[in-house]
Amino acid sequence: MRGEHAGGGVAYSLVATPVAGKGLGARLNSAAFAATVAPSDYAGAAAGTYTDTIELSLRHAISHHALAVTQMTLRLDVDSSRAR
Repeated sequence: MRGEHAGGGVAYSLVATPVAGKGLGARLNSAAFAATVAPSDYAGAAAGTYTDTIELSLRHAISHHALAVTQMTLRLDVDSSRAR
């Protein structure tokens, strides 16, 4: 994630469940996304807000044309008591 200040950043991992799937017509399909920041990745980060944007797209299996696109914003607030 990028920080408010120049050159700042915090690493994170992103997991999607399921990683891939198959649409079943009119049935509701769902997916879960979990972003994790390890304490060691932000222990030395400057205080402030860190953000990133993940783009999610649903594509046609044959043509690969985008059928739907949305964005998910990730945000991490590091306060001065945690930053070193």
